[in-house]
Amino acid sequence: MGRGNVCVTGSYEGLFYIDNDDLRVYRKDGPGTDDCEDRLQRDLDYADITGPDWYLDEVGSSYEEAAVLECFCNEMRKLCPSFQPAANSNVWLGNERRVILENELFYICVEDNEWSLAIELVQKDGYSDCESAWMAGLQKRRYRGYLDSMKKALLALAIGFGIGLYDGMVGPGTGTFAIIAFTSLMGFDLRTANGNAKVLNLASNYASLFTYLISGLVVFPVGIPCAISNIVGNIIGSHFALRKGAKFIRPMMLVVLVLLLGKLVSDAVL
Repeated sequence: MGRGNVCVTGSYEGLFYIDNDDLRVYRKDGPGTDDCEDRLQRDLDYADITGPDWYLDEVGSSYEEAAVLECFCNEMRKLCPSFQPAANSNVWLGNERRVILENELFYICVEDNEWSLAIELVQKDGYSDCESAWMAGLQKRRYRGYLDSMKKALLALAIGFGIGLYDGMVGPGTGTFAIIAFTSLMGFDLRTANGNAKVLNLASNYASLFTYLISGLVVFPVGIPCAISNIVGNIIGSHFALRKGAKFIRPMMLVVLVLLLGKLVSDAVL
């Protein structure tokens, strides 16, 4: 999930990194106009970043980082409800770690470093002698589960961003690719992955629809009847998926992937 040059020292601690490529926003101003273009660092090459046209947007980058951390905190609290936001937005451990979540055993902190933003699970201490051994035992039993939840929360952000990017640019096979991502990266069974893919698809489709509506590329006399029949088909298909499970979902995924591959090959050759 990235690289960095910070570390944790506790026996029951761990960390993950979010690359600056996914956080830093660069801006390019239009010549002679008020229009501007924003891109993440990951979408620019070295020549763009070092050239005169694109410059680092500090304000935009801070907003992007805040949005990513907010999504992470929301996902983490769903997975581990014991974690709550820090008492205020300015709680620090030392001079570099800022606390964003905490429970009775751990802090979850963020720390900037040269290449990335570190998300750290840090043990709480300061207990009395009679409590110390007992609390350390609880930390030992729970820290791996918390690290797994942190990983899942960060993977959920990555899956959502990647699938949304693909859906906005291309579209076909989005749900199938989402199911593959949820099963391979997050360990969901096919039915759970399918349900989560529907939520992801819904959000992605709303965002894409808004963009295409603004561009005037939606033909309502065609789109509305298709939407109604699509609802009916989805209801029927969902019942089949819930009743049949993986025996029904897996062959359908293979059929979709074969058809999609065939379409891409035919477009490239013909």
